[in-house]
Amino acid sequence: MVVAALVFLPLFVGAGPGPGNPLAGFSVVGFLLLLPVAVVLALVVGLVNGFTTVFVVPVMIVEDCGVVAGWRRLWPTITASVWQYLAYAVAGFVLNILGGILAAIAIGVAVLVLLIPFGVLGVLGVALLAAAPPFGIGVLVLVGLLFGLSVLVVAALVQVPIVAYLRYYALFVLGDIDPELDLIPDRRAAVREQGDAE
Repeated sequence: MVVAALVFLPLFVGAGPGPGNPLAGFSVVGFLLLLPVAVVLALVVGLVNGFTTVFVVPVMIVEDCGVVAGWRRLWPTITASVWQYLAYAVAGFVLNILGGILAAIAIGVAVLVLLIPFGVLGVLGVALLAAAPPFGIGVLVLVGLLFGLSVLVVAALVQVPIVAYLRYYALFVLGDIDPELDLIPDRRAAVREQGDAE
């Protein structure tokens, strides 16, 4: 918000670029100076938010504590295993991007498939709109609502396995770093036995 204010506020108060204006470059200079700060701040906030979601919440469940106490319990494991958490952060970032791309492709294909039957119903609604406007409007509204609901259902069906996989990955990392914080010891043992059997 500070970066945006430095760019747009001078334009709104008349201090933006213009002939003979000594403050013409102020917004651009301020933006360029604060952009690295904003990027670093966004990375730190994203990292803290992500670690809170995938690591602190399981610690809160295991330790039966609040967020601050969860961070206090997790922090010694982070300082003792910095490289493991850094590796997780990089791998998690890449996996989130790949998962997002795959989800977008799958949802896009599903939407295109859904457009066929809903498109036919939409044409029927347009035809009814010309013949009997109240019925046509009702059909178009119903088709639009059902199409939107169908897209939401498809998006949930596509994203739930991806999110579950990424959360389990984080739980495995946490349990490997500190076995006392292992929220899924039975699942870990089953995976290890399956890996040994193969």
